[in-house]
Parts: sequence; C-alpha cells; structure tokens
Amino acid sequence: MNREFWLDGFNFFHHWESTKGFLRADSGLDIVRALERSLKILSRHLGAKGRYTVVYLDGGLSRHETRSAGLKVRYCGPGRKADDRLADDLADLGRDAKLVTAVSNDRELKAILRTLGASCLGVGEFLALLEGKKERVNPHAKSTTDDAEILREKTRSLSAHEVAAWLEYFGVEEGEGEAE
Repeated sequence: MNREFWLDGFNFFHHWESTKGFLRADSGLDIVRALERSLKILSRHLGAKGRYTVVYLDGGLSRHETRSAGLKVRYCGPGRKADDRLADDLADLGRDAKLVTAVSNDRELKAILRTLGASCLGVGEFLALLEGKKERVNPHAKSTTDDAEILREKTRSLSAHEVAAWLEYFGVEEGEGEAE
C-alpha cells in the first residue's frame, strides 16, 4: 500500500498562499464556492499522482465522501470536526496508520495523530515536497520548521500565461478591478 497524504482541509487552505484569501469573510465568496475553488486549485497543483490525497472538511449536510481528480474529500457531517473524523479514520486503520502522512499546522491534532501511528508534516513542508524543494522528506522526523516560517510559506508566483488562464477561468476581463 502506498503512503497517503491526509490534509486537515480548512487548516491547509487557510495557510496556503494560493487559497487562503478565498476563505476570508471579505472574499465575496460563500463557503461552498470558496471550497470548490480551493479544491480545484489543489487538484491542479497535485496533478496526476497515481494515488489519492484525502482532504478532511468540517461539517457538510451529511458524513460523506466525494472523489475527483486525485482527491478524496471527506465531509464530517453536521456538528462534527474534521480533526475528529481524521483521528477516527486513522484509528480504524490500526497498524496501517503508519502509511498515512497527515498535513496540518495544528500542533494538538498532530500530537494525537502521531500517537495513532501517522507521520505528520506542516503545511509549508507539504508544499515544499509538492514543489520538489525537498528531495527527501522524512515524515517520521520532528519538524524543524517553526510556525512563523510555515505562516510565511509562499508558493511560486504564477506566470503571465497562468494568470491569464485563471482570469479566463473565473470570467474576469484583464484589467478589471484595477485602479483607473
């Protein structure tokens, strides 16, 4: 069985430079649209990896899972937190929990998941791994990245072509919204 990455969804999206603006109250997006956009960007960023990355999200109308483009999205249901479902699912794996690397900046959650057998990475460490900045990451090693460094983590800048593609995707004309 291959190692899987399980992401603490809201924690991840709030810390990732590419998506954190969508979840702010002043973004103009309702939570459903903000999550849809965040998940699409993550899916494109992951590319075809040959295995699923699991994203855990608080709430939802019911406890369910969706799958698309290399992502499994597990909604926890009304009144449940992603942290709880993530820990429950990991506990259900028993000895196979060692095949999971959890991604979060939540220290308390990571401590719980480590006791259940998972390896843990911070959001910045996971993004660095995705972008090939670290050739080898030992998920069992204690993180050497402090929280302040993780919060400063930025992904690469978009090229002019990528910016144009995103503007087209979101239906925005170039120059729209710029000060005149």
